[in-house]
Amino acid sequence: MAGTYNYSLIRVVPDPRRGEWVNIGVVVFLDGRLDVRLLTNYSKLRILAPMLDMGFTEDLASGWERLCDGIDSVAERQAMLATFPLVHASPLGQFIADPRGYDDQVRAIMRDLVVPPAQPREDVPATRLETQLRTIFQRSRLLGRKPSDIDRHMVVHKFPIEREAGLYADFALRNGSMRLTETIDFRVKPEQIKSIKRGQAALKAITLNRADELFKGTCVPSVVYAAEPETLELIQPSLTMLGGYAQRLYDALNPQDMADYMDMMHQAAQSPN
Repeated sequence: MAGTYNYSLIRVVPDPRRGEWVNIGVVVFLDGRLDVRLLTNYSKLRILAPMLDMGFTEDLASGWERLCDGIDSVAERQAMLATFPLVHASPLGQFIADPRGYDDQVRAIMRDLVVPPAQPREDVPATRLETQLRTIFQRSRLLGRKPSDIDRHMVVHKFPIEREAGLYADFALRNGSMRLTETIDFRVKPEQIKSIKRGQAALKAITLNRADELFKGTCVPSVVYAAEPETLELIQPSLTMLGGYAQRLYDALNPQDMADYMDMMHQAAQSPN
């Protein structure tokens, strides 16, 4: 026989001032107990709040169960769980299911309202400079194979900053601070430089600016660029703009610059900073 079930989404609000939250699970209010389902991957929350201690998720289900012990009313239990500033229960929703279809309904809620959708990344061809830098990281055994390798203090290529907006850092390494690198290659035909200045340089600046907002004081941004000497005057306005978003610009054609850059990345990979 079908029954009506009340549920709330489990929301994390890392910074109430920003008014942003991430759904990390669902709680169904059953008779005498709670059914708490949580994500197994908190990548979106880690991007929004990289310094947040995720340990609270380990005891969330048992903690909420204890708080609601002895409270029979669904409305009162939801109200209790809605009062916490960091993680709380959303307003109530309902679904109808028979006992055999209950789990399917809960999984559907998780799929539709909680699990971040897989965002296809446009296959933008890598520039010559990006490919060269990737090869250097690979030879240095710093290059990871998947985004989660950033938690192993490895360099991740095309690290997602904000998938919904299509913003990806060319390279990222996290070990305490978040080291982000954007590359820009001006070694193109003269008629293409203008489009790079207007398009790619602006996108790199937007990516670094958004990363600075998301990682709040823990972001160490760099820009590695390559340009022929005869084009330096033409691209200087773009470099000046990017310099406003980066801690340092590195000239890929300058051996000392690249030695400094790789030293910085090696040191960042070895110890928290």
